[in-house]
Amino acid sequence: MTHTDSIDARMLGCMTTSAAPKANANARIRAAAQVIGETLFLAINSFRQWRQRSRSRRELSTLDEYQLRDIGLSRSQAAFESGKSILQE
Repeated sequence: MTHTDSIDARMLGCMTTSAAPKANANARIRAAAQVIGETLFLAINSFRQWRQRSRSRRELSTLDEYQLRDIGLSRSQAAFESGKSILQE
């Protein structure tokens, strides 16, 4: 083995050992990005549900007696439902 060969072997050894931490770092970054993406999806989905509940309860409070009877609710049931927080199902 010549002097150049031993330098090449050491360089290859350095490259393989330094590539492993980079691969681990990339895997951690991908995992973190996936967690962030899933969390963002859940937050957006929750926000959409809250908006839908708010809209539905607001519309429910505007229905007259005939419309309430048509959907099978009394005025007190509609008032109770309309008074709920958007966080309540």
